[in-house]
Amino acid sequence: MFVLEGNSAPYLQYTYARTESVIAKSRLSDDQISDGQTLRSDKSGNLKPGNLASEELALLRWIYRFPEVVEEAALNFAPNTVCTYLFELAQRYNTFYAKHRILADSAQNTASSFRLALTQATGIILKTGLHLLGIEAPSKM
Repeated sequence: MFVLEGNSAPYLQYTYARTESVIAKSRLSDDQISDGQTLRSDKSGNLKPGNLASEELALLRWIYRFPEVVEEAALNFAPNTVCTYLFELAQRYNTFYAKHRILADSAQNTASSFRLALTQATGIILKTGLHLLGIEAPSKM
């Protein structure tokens, strides 16, 4: 029996599969999402930190911590540090996912582009973290 809630590998795998599903629904390639062209061309100034929703900012700040968490885990021989980080990342992403529309009708929508980039970054980190722990990251569940 899989436990898709709480601090478990299936919960992390499910969250990763969710990020992959959102990206697939966008019909954009990884390069199109990550090149940031839409974000760089935004002249409205909508992406200032003060304009981000609290869930977006919390997720962005957590994503930023990944390299230091991996380094700490390696230095202290403590893979549980990565587990805890990934669980909290998944919680933050799932809160963000529940409260915000990621895919908008317009591909030029800056908020949608930013949210899609956050989704992609979350997926990359979940996949990398699961790989470091020796756990498969399935694209579908």
